[in-house]
Amino acid sequence: MANIAIFGASRGVGLGFSVGLPDAGDTVFLISRTRPPSLDRADQVSRVWVPADLSLTQTAAVKVAEAIGDRAVDFLFYNAGIWEENAFEPT
Repeated sequence: MANIAIFGASRGVGLGFSVGLPDAGDTVFLISRTRPPSLDRADQVSRVWVPADLSLTQTAAVKVAEAIGDRAVDFLFYNAGIWEENAFEPT
């Protein structure tokens, strides 16, 4: 059983990792501003949402530390970024 922390877990690559990476019995800490849809999965993976705005580094760090506590993190994915709706559209 592994403990996994995924920053930026609400969409894109982070969401993909939160669904495809863990095995039954693993615990995944999903750190994001928006509630990740993977929380609704019934696949014997324990998913814990840590609502945090990563642009507020001090506040986010405290929230993550409180949620994870003294558990060892086996895998950490820092996949945080800013999503722009029209980032790839011609201007």
